Amino acid sequence: MLAQDFIDNCKALVGQSYELTDCIGVVRKALGIQCQGTNWLWRSINNSAKYKYLTYRSTIFPSPLTPGTVLFKINFADIPAGYSDKPNCYHIGVVVDDGMVVDSTPKYGVRLRYINVGEWDAWGTLKQVEFPAFDTPEDDDEDDTPVRADADDLIREIYRLISDYLED
Repeated sequence: MLAQDFIDNCKALVGQSYELTDCIGVVRKALGIQCQGTNWLWRSINNSAKYKYLTYRSTIFPSPLTPGTVLFKINFADIPAGYSDKPNCYHIGVVVDDGMVVDSTPKYGVRLRYINVGEWDAWGTLKQVEFPAFDTPEDDDEDDTPVRADADDLIREIYRLISDYLED
């Protein structure tokens, strides 16, 4: 699914009650996938290809956050019952655009609100979400065909751009 379709599907859920769509429900419904919960999604990076939904995760936030990425709230000190590994991921949201996130809480249901990066602990990319190719100055072609973002390449490109900026 293209990132913009994922974003549009998330925005379409805004206004639903928490009982109909909890925070993991936003991802489930927007992508049309079945995953067990926030902890399961966070840990899916280590699962087999069939059950792997998260392709990249980090606690270091890029600026700006790319629309279509997933944000996580995590209790790093707690190990939930039935798990042998830390941390306890307890809430997620999806970056949509213009510094906005879609998430769902018992008090507000599914909502669209400004991102406060300080309240989020990590971010990740989903294998089902395809991001548009990034043009660099050396790209002469006009082909903007969507491709799956390779997180390592994306991080390297971000660091390169920051390094170039700091050198100027």
